[in-house]
Amino acid sequence: MASKRVRAAPLLRAAVARPELTPDLCQNIVVECTPKGGPNDRTKPLFEFGIVDADQAVKHRYKIQAALHLIHYAISQAYIETGPGVLVGDCADSVLGHAH
Repeated sequence: MASKRVRAAPLLRAAVARPELTPDLCQNIVVECTPKGGPNDRTKPLFEFGIVDADQAVKHRYKIQAALHLIHYAISQAYIETGPGVLVGDCADSVLGHAH
């Protein structure tokens, strides 16, 4: 007797469902991808979270891009606004505005 095949497509669609990209989620990703992390405050500069120079900004862009990839979103690193003088909220807004 042949075994009955189970169609995997509905299961795969459920497994890859991505969360809604909200301002809060983007802000959490921005802060979690910094070297220091810390309390999530839109008005603080990324310098306070360890983004102290251009090298840290490059790493921060990469980590944000990777974190978004894990939840099935894509973004070009060129669109991620980050750096020591950039506010958490401005970085999060750039992510929200360009991730797809």
